[in-house]
Amino acid sequence: MAVHIPAPPARCGSAYIRLEYRRAMEIAVVGAAAVVTLADDGSVATLAVALTAVAPIILSVTGLDALVGLGVTGAAAAVGELAATQATPISDVRASDRYRRHTVGVMARRAVEAAARRAGGETIAIPVNRAIGIGAPS
Repeated sequence: MAVHIPAPPARCGSAYIRLEYRRAMEIAVVGAAAVVTLADDGSVATLAVALTAVAPIILSVTGLDALVGLGVTGAAAAVGELAATQATPISDVRASDRYRRHTVGVMARRAVEAAARRAGGETIAIPVNRAIGIGAPS
């Protein structure tokens, strides 16, 4: 058996960003993965986003086709809103559902921004976010 994974297209980048409290646990409080392909003018040509730890299974964000053609900043902001709306997090000892819903929007936006920077040719490292001061609004 062989698995063939095609090479990504030109001007394509990806990123996975997660929030965890302690490396020893290796359990994300929230996470977001993004794959972005940029058009020649720098707008978003394709976009896919998946969320972790905010639903019973990995959640693919829907409604992204409407963002094709937007600039990266606008698309990333819209993805953040969609992620926060579509997430169905639980509360547990690591975080409340409210905190997770807010934070996953921030993480999804950051993942899209990082993936787009990579698609544009930048080499960037993405540190694991720990205690980054993202608080749920009052």
